[in-house]
Amino acid sequence: MAIDMTILLLVTDTDAIPESQERILRGFDFGPVFKLSSQQATHPLYAINHSGRCGIAQPHLKHIHKFNKGWSWVTTDIGLYPAPPFLLTDNPDMKLIHNCLVTVHPTADALSLILGELHHYGKFNSAVLGTEWFGELSIKSGESTQGTLIAFSHQLSCLPVLTENVLMPDNDEVLGGITVNE
Repeated sequence: MAIDMTILLLVTDTDAIPESQERILRGFDFGPVFKLSSQQATHPLYAINHSGRCGIAQPHLKHIHKFNKGWSWVTTDIGLYPAPPFLLTDNPDMKLIHNCLVTVHPTADALSLILGELHHYGKFNSAVLGTEWFGELSIKSGESTQGTLIAFSHQLSCLPVLTENVLMPDNDEVLGGITVNE
């Protein structure tokens, strides 16, 4: 997928920084996956979720590095942003293409990872990368082959209803297939 932007952050949660007005935007930064080089976001930004697109002219956002925690996106005005999950990007063409239930057809290695996280944490969340889309797969305890997928692309309807091989970029592994439940 051709990407023309400087920020592509799937925000799934926020954390307060003690003794500060700043909040860390938690989630998965797809920037390194698509080799985006900017360490500071350009303006305007767009927050895209199930409610639509929200333009953010002055995002009060910075990309900081803490030696023991790595890189984080931090804002001083969380009120500008919608409730997670949302995609934060500077590409106005990005769209939410799916926020739906899916059936997962994991590889043996991915199933082992899913079951391990379900046992240990009671849930499995992973960034996922398809041919022309990216997003997050969430599986709740008690399910190992059913989950919720939130997916984004600059092309509408590019997520197939049939199984597509999907990667987990945070684990550098193949997840297997995902089928959209109709």
